[in-house]
Amino acid sequence: MGKKVPSSLSPSEALVKKAKKPRYESIATHLEGRFLRAIKGERPTLTRSNLGKIAATGRKLATIDTKIAELQAERLPLEQEAIDFVKEHEGVSGLESVTHNFRLSIFARYDVDNYDIEKLRGILGAAYSTVIGEGLTTTVSVPFGLETSAGLLDAEKIQGAFTSGLVGIGLTEKQISQFVNTQPFLEVKEKQLGQLIINDQVDLPSDVATVTEEWSATTAPLK
Repeated sequence: MGKKVPSSLSPSEALVKKAKKPRYESIATHLEGRFLRAIKGERPTLTRSNLGKIAATGRKLATIDTKIAELQAERLPLEQEAIDFVKEHEGVSGLESVTHNFRLSIFARYDVDNYDIEKLRGILGAAYSTVIGEGLTTTVSVPFGLETSAGLLDAEKIQGAFTSGLVGIGLTEKQISQFVNTQPFLEVKEKQLGQLIINDQVDLPSDVATVTEEWSATTAPLK
């Protein structure tokens, strides 16, 4: 995939292209067995030379992509072999070979999810507030054509009204509930919790959360 670069399209042109997903069709060319892929309804004309050029480029890309897919399939069992080796030999995390100019790194990423907040609260005691952050997410969808005492409701009015109260601009609680969605959430500050565990200040039972791990084996040249 190519890197992102500034486009010559205007915002309007780009939005139209995003909204109108094109359909494509294959058009016969004067090169046997080669069809030009084009936007449906378009009839671009290319010289024999240009057709040959895009055909050669496409063939090279297809060959490389096929090789990559084959190598990836060949790589997967080798990666698993390296991961299994590290799991069987505690403390090992890879290898460096000056002779063959590569560094092999094998490591795991861990995710801890689905915390039982009530269990954490009991375990952490006074440290609960330093580890658990509380927040509130509010989603507001601006309804079309809703009249208020200050005129038609819009995003600017809603933003201003939150400081003084939506009721203050003449909305009923029933109306507010139709477009304001408020959800409380709790966030576990894992860095602080991990430090408490390192300092032997707390020990978590296995059923307080769900742990998943993802192993990887990567290589890079030494120089």
